[in-house]
Amino acid sequence: MAHSKIYVVAHADIPIGQAANCIAHGAMMAHDKWGHKYGEDFGTNYDEWFAHSFRKVTCVASEEKFQELKAAAKEADIDFIIVTESALQDKEIVLVFYPQEEWPDVFNSIRLLGSKAESEDVNHTVVDDAIANLSDAIKQTTLAASIAHNVAGGALADPDQEKVNRLLDKANELSGEVNITIMEAFRAQNAVKEKLKQHKIHGVPSGS
Repeated sequence: MAHSKIYVVAHADIPIGQAANCIAHGAMMAHDKWGHKYGEDFGTNYDEWFAHSFRKVTCVASEEKFQELKAAAKEADIDFIIVTESALQDKEIVLVFYPQEEWPDVFNSIRLLGSKAESEDVNHTVVDDAIANLSDAIKQTTLAASIAHNVAGGALADPDQEKVNRLLDKANELSGEVNITIMEAFRAQNAVKEKLKQHKIHGVPSGS
């Protein structure tokens, strides 16, 4: 069992402070349930893990993934502890799974606590919303540039021809900048989507 590890999984919808508190509870509950004093029934998987491995994988998972993990553990006959929170109507907050060397595949798809990704399934909505907001801003800027151009054009009869030329130059410059920004926005959107599509999140054992 030198390479065994324990999975500790917190619910992704719970604030990190509350989740951390429940993770601590889960660790204490696990040791109370599975641990033995050395010399008393030493040799169980937990005791060997505690003495020779002590590897832990602390992750976060959605409600759907929570249920998948529990079902997979039951099917594989892996014991686990459920930590609930009375302040949240006894909602399941943390799962602690008995140490194993081999785990069902579903455990390899959950993300590590503190990793940059916000969910197991990359959410493109956030990216799309950001680009949509940028596109709206660009449209407004385009409209402003168009208005400036029209105003400048309508002022051709103004005797101050130098002022008119300055307005026209500024309008053209602004329009050019807007077009460049639009192209860059679409390139950024496609690049981010491709990056997210290729990125896969895997739980990695902790050495501490």
